[in-house]
Amino acid sequence: MKPKITFEKSLSKEMLSIFNIFEDNEGYAVSKNGQRVIAFDGKEFKINEFAGIVKGKNGNVIFLKLDVGSLIEAKEMGLL
Repeated sequence: MKPKITFEKSLSKEMLSIFNIFEDNEGYAVSKNGQRVIAFDGKEFKINEFAGIVKGKNGNVIFLKLDVGSLIEAKEMGLL
């Protein structure tokens, strides 16, 4: 079983800040250099769309959006 950490939706900003991801003035997740972060589905995402973080098969960090399609695809790929 993969280790899991769950948190309240209201803590999304705090959880992302651990990975040096912050919110820009339009609500998007950005790295500390200001580049928008790309989610698992290949698109930029807003902080309020953040669902979680998983470790990819090659050890990279994958950001998940709170959208059923992305979550199903991640599950089918064995990431969840």
